[in-house]
Amino acid sequence: MKHLNKFDKTKPKNNITRNDIRALTHLKQDKDFIITKADKGNIIVIMDYSEYEQKMKAIISDEIIYKKLGSDPTKKHDMD
Repeated sequence: MKHLNKFDKTKPKNNITRNDIRALTHLKQDKDFIITKADKGNIIVIMDYSEYEQKMKAIISDEIIYKKLGSDPTKKHDMD
């Protein structure tokens, strides 16, 4: 276990500034925008909520990939 002591135990430095954090906090409170993780990469995306909603509806309306269920399967799962 002595070999573990050589690793630095300090908290990693944040890669965004305090001003960035304040701006993100402010944007989180604004319901006109959504902050989400991008599909690829380790980045965040800030989008207009109505644009985000349109994109999500377009994705789930693809009947080749998604099938609309006749009932809620979670009800059966909750009973088990």
